[in-house]
Amino acid sequence: MTQPATLRPCVIGIDLGTTAIKVAAFVGDEMIHLASQPANLRRSSDGAAELDPREQLAAVHTALAQAIAGVRAAGYTVARVGISAAMHSLLAVDADGAPLTAAMTWADLRAEPDAEALWASPQGPAIYERTGAPIHAMTPLAKLLWLRRARPDIWRQAARFVGLKEWIWRQWFGEWAIDTSLASATGLYNLRQRQWDADALALTGVSPERLSRIVPTTYTRTDILPAPLQAAGLAPGCAINIGASDGALANLAVHALDGRRLVLTIGTSLAVRVGASSVALDPATRDFCYVVTEERGLYVRGAPSNSGGALLEWVYQRGAAAFAADASGGAQAAPPTDSDVSFDAAMAAAGEAGSDGLYCLPYINGERAPLWTSRTSGA
Repeated sequence: MTQPATLRPCVIGIDLGTTAIKVAAFVGDEMIHLASQPANLRRSSDGAAELDPREQLAAVHTALAQAIAGVRAAGYTVARVGISAAMHSLLAVDADGAPLTAAMTWADLRAEPDAEALWASPQGPAIYERTGAPIHAMTPLAKLLWLRRARPDIWRQAARFVGLKEWIWRQWFGEWAIDTSLASATGLYNLRQRQWDADALALTGVSPERLSRIVPTTYTRTDILPAPLQAAGLAPGCAINIGASDGALANLAVHALDGRRLVLTIGTSLAVRVGASSVALDPATRDFCYVVTEERGLYVRGAPSNSGGALLEWVYQRGAAAFAADASGGAQAAPPTDSDVSFDAAMAAAGEAGSDGLYCLPYINGERAPLWTSRTSGA
């Protein structure tokens, strides 16, 4: 394709998800290209749910190169890149930044006994009130308690404890930095003091020096362009913004920060969120309060569920099987692949089948809000 003399600018968003790495290019509100790579979440019977940070970094570079090639073919150049990431990841690294563990994700349940013991103590509700992060196995706070108890060898070796986005940012820019949005989801960040919470750190035994430097969600590097990003096709001068958490950015993207509209996001899991202009919490429901941008005093409040896209996939496969069986004249059919029956057709078939008053409790991976326990099962 012949390239125009002047390429038009676009922006790219990188989303570090639990199921996939997604790289989307936008002009205004219009998405002009999307590339993705699988995240390869690894689960085990002890409750682990982890991602390999090196695999994630390679997937980011691959998806980014695919997206840049696509936008250039359409006559665009990338002016700015921003990063979204799933909340609550944690990995231990040595003094050189090399991973000592995989990245534990929000779905990792090994810290549940530590979280439950903390919530039952006077410290738990007090930490929740200061940090806005529910006391639960999903948070880095609980993961740190588990690591210290269950993996003292790793605890002693670790120079730092960081999230997946922080680790990737360090590979690019050689600095440890975490945006305030992701920091506010760790259970270690004091929302009102706007710094790491001293009592939460004392509880975990982690000093501030073993965590990343907290920066605004608007923090942007334009002074250098890392070699891997140049290799992916970005041009010098492209601005790289550290971004925020996926949940905060979902509300920002649909302009739902005024407290009047509720946003439902379905990914691997799901969450409902409403914008807020101040910190507000409720220990009875353990709703979260996370930062969007502190410069403008914007937050999101809400509640997460463990069952989102995974449940829809379950329904899709069974709805698609029913649709395929009906289309073949009622013969028994094996669950088809995605290409056999569209998602819309499968959902329509499932909806027409009805349930005759039978309801499903979709706790296929335990449940967070409003139950906050992994021992709940589907029924």
